[in-house]
Amino acid sequence: MLKNRKTLHRYTYIFALTALTAMLPWSEFLMSSAQFLLLFNWIVEGNFKQKLSILKTRKSILVFISIIIVHFLWLFNSVNIDYGIHDIKIKIPLLILPLIVGTSALINKKELQIIFKVFIISVIFASLFSIAIYLGLTKFNHTGYRELSVFVSHIRFSIMIVIAIILTFWLQKNSTKFTQIALLLIALYLILFLLFLQSLTGIVIFIVISIISAFYGIWIIKNPILKLSIFLLVIGIASYSTFWINNSYTKIGTINKSEIAETRKLTENGNYYKINFTDSTRENGNLVFKNICNKELKENWEKQSSLYFDSLDNRGNLLKYTLYRYLASKNLTKDSVGFSKLTKKDIENIENGMPNYLYENKFSLYVSLYKFLWEYEMYKNKNNINNKSFIQRIEYFKAGGSIFNSNKLLGVGTGDVQDKFNNYYEKTNSELLPKNRLRAHNQILTFFISFGIIGATIILLAFFYPIFYEHKTEFYSLIILLALFFSFLNEDTLETQPGVTVFTVFYSLLIFGIDKFNKIEP
Repeated sequence: MLKNRKTLHRYTYIFALTALTAMLPWSEFLMSSAQFLLLFNWIVEGNFKQKLSILKTRKSILVFISIIIVHFLWLFNSVNIDYGIHDIKIKIPLLILPLIVGTSALINKKELQIIFKVFIISVIFASLFSIAIYLGLTKFNHTGYRELSVFVSHIRFSIMIVIAIILTFWLQKNSTKFTQIALLLIALYLILFLLFLQSLTGIVIFIVISIISAFYGIWIIKNPILKLSIFLLVIGIASYSTFWINNSYTKIGTINKSEIAETRKLTENGNYYKINFTDSTRENGNLVFKNICNKELKENWEKQSSLYFDSLDNRGNLLKYTLYRYLASKNLTKDSVGFSKLTKKDIENIENGMPNYLYENKFSLYVSLYKFLWEYEMYKNKNNINNKSFIQRIEYFKAGGSIFNSNKLLGVGTGDVQDKFNNYYEKTNSELLPKNRLRAHNQILTFFISFGIIGATIILLAFFYPIFYEHKTEFYSLIILLALFFSFLNEDTLETQPGVTVFTVFYSLLIFGIDKFNKIEP
């Protein structure tokens, strides 16, 4: 009877962990339900004397749990207690997952493979659902890549995709040839989908860990000729990439000197052009606010579209400005002649808020780079900073740095971060619209703002100490952890339920849940 009960609890534990990883791309409610099942099973299982003994011998678990303890202690430094409690509720996985996983029996090779494979399958199905949204096969509408992930943010989803790609390579070890080929095809599909999703955070993280993996591969190769050959190949790719990025930026930042970009007074129909000599906004090197005839554009646009020329496009931007940019991207005049060269697909793109015809290519790395460099160029020229992801992040970082400098030692407390940002934006008369006045979008900076130097230092030590204490140096586990930590640099990863859950479940599995990897490698 005792043996059967033990087996039942074990199956429940592995099932709940598997369900938790499977629900990461899909549902916050089901994530919470899986964690509740884990906690319920852990309590009913009992054996608290043994679990307490494990905690005494594995001090790294207690060190990690100090992260949530800091959040509790720093409530004393908060005015907005309600938000502080809300923040702690979101971060509960930082307490229960390490505690449950760390004090349960270690996960064996077969169990680990099940958890990993189900997670990969779940990510694949979530990606197929996003493609179905894009193709209009669901009830969900979309006006951009951000809306293709409807259950979690596209950035969190992109991080899950990167983890799934890493796991496909990890699971190839000791697999059959057929399985290895299947996993490689899955990895290729997920890489292409990551490009399709156009999450710059996910793409950059993938590129960085790929570079790290390449140099690690060079390091472990024993054949000196092969090692040198691969090293030169990597250097060549890196050099070409640097040249490509620099050349792309030069193209974006250089005004097209062709005749079409020259100033004109009259259209071919004899109407006057409107020209803004002070605005240097460009698309593909072509000035956006040159050669504009609103009269001709309005007349022709409203013959082709149900959206009014002076209304908003489907992404909430002024439609006529989207039209200006789109025509400029094709090096066309903003008049009836230029408009006549647009296709029905072009009209649909403009209605959906697409400002550049290049954006149609969903698998182009250049498009993601172009968007990033275009925003940077606009920031340099002091253009409107709203609805531009990269530029807004610069403003968030500036705001966060200013708030931290005023509260260096103890921070502003667990509950007051957003309030302090709101106050900063008001005092500085920020150009950001109310909907865009967000937090730091940098998890490490958020820690320093919230808890000051003292609290943030404790938290950072709590993250890294268990990795060394538990002697977890297996390559793939470290790469997954690096991917998660890299997300801290561009996102408040732990400030949302999906973010904190995906981080904590993989951290707990890799650091507290399994024995030394050389014994149970997949």
